[in-house]
Amino acid sequence: MHEEPELIFASACKKTKGELHPSPYAKIAFLKYFEDEKDVDGADKFCEILKRLGCLSCNEYYLLLKTYIVAGKSDLEMCQGWDIE
Repeated sequence: MHEEPELIFASACKKTKGELHPSPYAKIAFLKYFEDEKDVDGADKFCEILKRLGCLSCNEYYLLLKTYIVAGKSDLEMCQGWDIE
């Protein structure tokens, strides 16, 4: 489900040689897509990329949480694998 936006983002990262810092609008657009698709895995991967780039904030965690809720995931499933600093 998430291959297309993931490929777009990966391509942008390659073109900027890892110096990509997406705008808040771009991050919201990607996370909104994952929420609409109920794609928890895609949202998780996207947030991991943002974390590696150093641009993951509480706003993105909030949108990730909304994706889990829309997808009907449980509290335990939501927190597994999250490495919140």
